[in-house]
Amino acid sequence: MWGDFDTTAMKAKIEKLFADWTVQQPPVPEFPKVGGKPAPGAFLAVKKDVTQTFFSIGQLGGQFNQKDYPALVIMADILGGGFRSRLVERVRTQMGNAYEIGADWDANYDHPGCSSFRAAPNRSPPSRPSRPFRKRWSAYGRPR
Repeated sequence: MWGDFDTTAMKAKIEKLFADWTVQQPPVPEFPKVGGKPAPGAFLAVKKDVTQTFFSIGQLGGQFNQKDYPALVIMADILGGGFRSRLVERVRTQMGNAYEIGADWDANYDHPGCSSFRAAPNRSPPSRPSRPFRKRWSAYGRPR
């Protein structure tokens, strides 16, 4: 608060105003732990009446308390974090194979985040733009 008033008097008025206000909040339940590893799979939606493709590959990311957190955030940004990323430079600019391409590595406080790679190829089969990504990420112990 600010303005032309006596701080002590204003504090007394506020304390009197909220003196009988009792708020009780039930304890927040613990976030469920992430269970076992999910079974990998490919989920395909075939649409023969469209001319564009979009695909995404994902897996669990990490947590903020991981010792490699800073390095993984930087790695994800260099790999697929924007127009100067390696994926955009290679797959979109040099090869001309994607309208959109990128990668993310996210973390949370008390449970793993999500790690993902996504692309919208323009004229090539969807597997072609994913090759540089898979090769680069496998060097970091990611999907092979």
